[in-house]
Amino acid sequence: MLPHVTDDAFEKYVRGTGMATDEQLQAAKKRQADGGIDSLGEALMRMNVITPTQRETVEKKIEAQKTTGSEIGGYRILRKLGEGGMGAVYLAEDHGNARKVAVKVLPRKHAKDLDFLKRFNRECQAAIQLDHPNIVQGYCSGEDKGYHFFVMQYCEGESLRKR
Repeated sequence: MLPHVTDDAFEKYVRGTGMATDEQLQAAKKRQADGGIDSLGEALMRMNVITPTQRETVEKKIEAQKTTGSEIGGYRILRKLGEGGMGAVYLAEDHGNARKVAVKVLPRKHAKDLDFLKRFNRECQAAIQLDHPNIVQGYCSGEDKGYHFFVMQYCEGESLRKR
């Protein structure tokens, strides 16, 4: 799940949205090859075709598209619900219980930070132990394909931000 954004996917997105012209994309590819730049997005950014914020937004949108229909820990991802400081939250389907759940996924970059990972696991364990009608029920946590995740009750309704 959530694989790294490929140059092909990035090119298709920026071309399709008109963020970069064919000429700019060709120049960025040449610069990438000549300058040892890791990604097409980085090359376009260094050429001032896109901003760092635009690059990040494009990458997030591409990753969100890729997650739909994928699985983590036996839960099928249906759509992204939101994102916060500790990761993204997805609406998923629990195959075993035929119910919808919310799955918080910690980004891989944070999983390498042991302090961050400990904090995430503490949050998961604390939420699983809570049982109150006004608190979302935590079900389980785990690790799959290098991603740490936390499964919790899904509550339909408007977001707190919207409210």
